[in-house]
Amino acid sequence: MCSKKLDGLRTFVYIKDRELHTASRGGSDYDIAATYILQDAHIKSLFEDNPNLILDGELYKHGWNLQKISGLGRLETLHEDHKQLRFHCYDFVDEKKSFKERWEFLKSLIVPWNSLLTIVEHVEVQGEDEINNLHDE
Repeated sequence: MCSKKLDGLRTFVYIKDRELHTASRGGSDYDIAATYILQDAHIKSLFEDNPNLILDGELYKHGWNLQKISGLGRLETLHEDHKQLRFHCYDFVDEKKSFKERWEFLKSLIVPWNSLLTIVEHVEVQGEDEINNLHDE
């Protein structure tokens, strides 16, 4: 399976102490930058139905460069631009399920147009040539 490469902040979203939180790969958080994402009604509902879920994706805004997104991720106070960030979900953590099973679950989610959650599309590829062709596109 192959997906688009997004130039954002790799982030996990999960529940801790009955509240939604984020974590970077290094263990810090983007809770301030993701404030509006964590308050999104659809995302909250998804976690109410799946409290052990850990989403894996990126804080991202199409058209913004990584430097801008990364700067917003480091801010310690809320900024107007945080409203424009979305959570682009690639996967979720579940060692008992194959990627195909996890992908089927993500594809089954009905995400409203006004949610700050986007499920990143994956396509099946057969070999390096197909990956390179998708990369070139």
